[in-house]
Amino acid sequence: TLSPRTRWNATDGPDADDQFDSECIQHRSIRQICTLPRRLLAHQIVYVKGNATFNESFARAVEIEGTLRWLAWRSDPAGLAHYRAALARAETFFRAVKTVRSELAALYASPLPDSPKRRRKQEILNAMRELQRQRKAQDPAWAAYDAWFADGLNNARLASVSVYFDDVEMFRGLFAQSGGDFRVFYSAVRTRAALLERGRRRPA
Repeated sequence: TLSPRTRWNATDGPDADDQFDSECIQHRSIRQICTLPRRLLAHQIVYVKGNATFNESFARAVEIEGTLRWLAWRSDPAGLAHYRAALARAETFFRAVKTVRSELAALYASPLPDSPKRRRKQEILNAMRELQRQRKAQDPAWAAYDAWFADGLNNARLASVSVYFDDVEMFRGLFAQSGGDFRVFYSAVRTRAALLERGRRRPA
């Protein structure tokens, strides 16, 4: 069983451009376990049944902080700069998704008839596609998101992004409050998870 102290080493190094996935970091101390699914490793530490956003955002936060620490340990400034740029693109992408979801929610709640609503929905989604086109023209690294757009935009696809991002900022803030100590961080996350579990089990 991995201890909380070593588990951060077991997280892989996600390139946030590659639709939140990546190959495992190849380091001699973790080579034997890095083939395990990265999210399973985080989920073995803390997992809240029925709360995908908590679980996946926690897993992503562990990925991010573990990768940043690993790159710093390697004294790899170029790799660190590349990774931070990828994280910045991912955050920009997430904020764009949040904006679109807010616009669509307001549209659905409006008194407009169905036909104008459908047209306006397409305008909003087309504007998001155009924004991606403009970003890619300015920075070719944004091309990594083309596959996400190519699969089509709909409510479910937009919502799926939130599962992986909504609570990441909260978890990273908690990590900072833990002084960058993964043991303290995991303990704090377990406390939050226990509170969520108790709330879920409380009779209505």
